[in-house]
Amino acid sequence: MKKTASLVMLLVFLAGCASITQQEAELRAAEFVKSNVKFFAKDRESDIDLPQYSVEKTDSYQESGNWVVVMHISSQINGTEKKNDLTVKFDRKGNIIEFNGRKLA
Repeated sequence: MKKTASLVMLLVFLAGCASITQQEAELRAAEFVKSNVKFFAKDRESDIDLPQYSVEKTDSYQESGNWVVVMHISSQINGTEKKNDLTVKFDRKGNIIEFNGRKLA
């Protein structure tokens, strides 16, 4: 009985410590950006939509146990390359908690 209780306690502890992997964080960040971010460039008088963009590079690192994914985005408009970095931060459970420095509810 003691062994069973110890095993159950260990499983509960491990489940509480489980977190998403680096690969999962990068994939979820890409999906979030694709679904929720509209790219545009400022012209002198208006905004110009940039429907096509490429992710040149993705960096990720852990900060206090949370994954932070930085996506380096670029697009072409009128022969000029436009670049921007997008940052997506996940909690240990895989929920997005911050986008470009802004906390999400």
